[in-house]
Amino acid sequence: MAIINRGKSNDYVLGAGKVEFNLFPQNDATKAKGFRYLGSTSEFNLTKESETLEHKNSESGLTFTDAEVVTSSTLSGTLTVDNIVAENLALFFAGDIENVVQAAKTGEKHIAKIYRGLGYVLGTTDTNPNGVFKATVTKVEVFGSEADARSGTGGSAVPPAQYNADVDTAFIAFDKDAAAVAADGQWAVITYDLAAATREVVVSKSQAINGALRFVSDNATGTNRVYYMPKVTLTPNGDFSLKSSDNWQTIGFNLKAVKKDDVSHLLYVNSQPLA
Repeated sequence: MAIINRGKSNDYVLGAGKVEFNLFPQNDATKAKGFRYLGSTSEFNLTKESETLEHKNSESGLTFTDAEVVTSSTLSGTLTVDNIVAENLALFFAGDIENVVQAAKTGEKHIAKIYRGLGYVLGTTDTNPNGVFKATVTKVEVFGSEADARSGTGGSAVPPAQYNADVDTAFIAFDKDAAAVAADGQWAVITYDLAAATREVVVSKSQAINGALRFVSDNATGTNRVYYMPKVTLTPNGDFSLKSSDNWQTIGFNLKAVKKDDVSHLLYVNSQPLA
């Protein structure tokens, strides 16, 4: 019997690869800056689904299907990211990254009603609910009323041993047995100095996350391909566990491929180029 070539019939693939995402700010592809490597991704799945409409022929005794057409088709998927950087957090929380710049200041004051055993973020206001950072507490005084605290009249000092202040997070907490603080609450003026510093803040919003996505396979075995989707919508998928004793943090996404324009398709699967 002659041996004939029937093509490569067994291309077994042990999948691996990298995911890159090109964000469209304000859902505007013209504002996209380029593809960003998301970092380690432990899972990436695509699902292709179609809906059909059947036509039933009942002209004779037995009804049978004589036509079936595809009426809709969707391409979706799930993505699990292990790389917990600010850019990926902003994608999950549908928000933005802000670089907050803080100037050095001395003698700043935070006025609040304080209680034993409780803690407070310094510098919080209606316009800055996130407060300040890199703050060194220099003095804490308690007063008989809010009016006295705001005027600075008749204050008494709280010994440093009765409170704990964290510089980096600008958080102060009072001992549950602090003798200088009234058990039912007391108005206080907390004086602190600010160091010049910047911090990265992810601000959660509810904006749509759209962009182009590509998966570049680097398989342990099997043919490598590049999967390219000109436009997808990313949405959070499930819980983001902030604390676990035996698991790495991961960020999960649902994705859905959508039409970018009248020319492009939902997905392109590219083989490696041949010479």
